[in-house]
Amino acid sequence: MSFSPPYPAPGSTLPVLELRTRPDYVGFVPRVVGVVVRIAELGVASSWAQSFNESYHTTIRGSIYSPPGLPVSDSLLLHERVHGWQEKQLGSVAYYCRYATPSGRLALEAQAYASEVVAGYRSFDHAVESITKPVYWPEPWASSPPAERASSALSDAVQAWGSAGHDSTSIRALCNP
Repeated sequence: MSFSPPYPAPGSTLPVLELRTRPDYVGFVPRVVGVVVRIAELGVASSWAQSFNESYHTTIRGSIYSPPGLPVSDSLLLHERVHGWQEKQLGSVAYYCRYATPSGRLALEAQAYASEVVAGYRSFDHAVESITKPVYWPEPWASSPPAERASSALSDAVQAWGSAGHDSTSIRALCNP
């Protein structure tokens, strides 16, 4: 059974997220994530944890955590604000439980990447390539979905953004209160 997250209505806005620089984790859940990543750096997932800490932004409980010196683009802000909206709509527990499963993670990431595609910030092929990067699928917990599965999920999400009444202008407007 696949999971289809809801889509924001045109004219609404996505949550504003605070931008923080790692390792400045604030709050219980972000600190737990920080500890897990630090432990992973020492163990079997050390290359994943190092890549995550140095090259990727993440959103946890209303804050975007950015590696020092990594630029923050409009595309990234849109992507991460979609995740913030997803968490708000689903509730934190349901969001993190969903994100912890490979099919849930694929659906949530497809929706966020599809927003970038529809907004014109990223090509469809680049979004598929991004969704299948190992940082989203750390071993031994999950393996990357095949490009065909990621492409199908992304295609469905792009169509759903359109069905929800969005185009490039309305998606970009979601970030402007």
